[in-house]
Amino acid sequence: MNQSFIIVKKEILDALRDSKSMATAFLLPLILAVVSFGSTHFLVSMQSDRSEITLPVHGKEHILPLIDVFKEAGVKIVEAPQDPEQAIRQQKFDMVLVVSDSFVDDFRQQRSAKINLLSDHSRTNTQAKVARIRYLVNRWSQHTGALRLLTRNVSPGIAHPVTIHDINVTSDQRLASKILAGLPMFILMIAFASGIGMISDMASGERERRSLEPLLINPVSHINVFLGKWIAAAIVTFAVTAIGIALQFISIQLSPMAELGLRLTMGADKFFIILLILIPVIFFAVSLQLLVSFFARSFKDAQSYNSLIIMLPMAPGLYLTFNAGSAETWQMFVPLLGPTALFVDIIGGDGASLLHISITSLVSIACAFLCTLAGMQVLRQEKIIIG
Repeated sequence: MNQSFIIVKKEILDALRDSKSMATAFLLPLILAVVSFGSTHFLVSMQSDRSEITLPVHGKEHILPLIDVFKEAGVKIVEAPQDPEQAIRQQKFDMVLVVSDSFVDDFRQQRSAKINLLSDHSRTNTQAKVARIRYLVNRWSQHTGALRLLTRNVSPGIAHPVTIHDINVTSDQRLASKILAGLPMFILMIAFASGIGMISDMASGERERRSLEPLLINPVSHINVFLGKWIAAAIVTFAVTAIGIALQFISIQLSPMAELGLRLTMGADKFFIILLILIPVIFFAVSLQLLVSFFARSFKDAQSYNSLIIMLPMAPGLYLTFNAGSAETWQMFVPLLGPTALFVDIIGGDGASLLHISITSLVSIACAFLCTLAGMQVLRQEKIIIG
């Protein structure tokens, strides 16, 4: 083991001397932290834009009671353009409300009067405002219909035999975590991306520089050589991953969740639990990337292949995005899916059971062990020196 620790010291010193490689290792965690911070600000800005609605109305003199409802709701009423459709296509207005010519007669005769709400459905950023106007019109219509029934001594409840009340049982923590649905996937991507440069360099890079051959011809076991490189890569990867997750937590604390009426608490206890779950995942990531790096013919190929490995955490992340729910036991037996599901529950405030943590950790360690055995066998081959 002394031989392995000598190799560990050598690889860590090489990594620290390579400032470009270390800077690249911190680049992705920094970018993902900025993405998390920016996404919440984008949602807050959308909420702010939704509250400021400007509505051009054609024929507003015919619907003065509805105009009063709009003003009470904070909607700014302006004159409609001569060509409403062209104005919407040119994005001068988000929507235009046009009162039909037959509205007055139909309303007085207590027939269903028509109001046209023109908008561009392909502009998804305006649909929230359109839905708000549609809701106000429908609410005023129902209120007017109820008054008409009362004038005839008919209870308005007859027209609504069933009333449904939506009751949200989700906690603010869980609801807020849905805004950052990509955070669990980001955490795993950081673990897989942190050591790419160092791992590729210590395997394929050393072979290209002809420094791997002198190391292998020394009286050092191939097992000690692989373990030394593996331990060094795991240490550096863990350090970068811890800093990357800390940046994510800081971005969440600085994000304006309160402006959305939500609360997302990310304390030190969750930080350490996530790191604990990530340790076996880091072992797996380092073993897999070392195996691929020794298989690759060149340093460039190693980086290309390892860059593709970063995409692995995206599969369970996308699966859980479309299949939301608490972590299930069977998910713990699927590599990377188990940790992702646990991260979703931890961030959502539900916590993680010791059984689930144990199962997914053992699965990750088993995968790391298999990749390590395969990497040691590859390192024993003489052709590994020439690629």
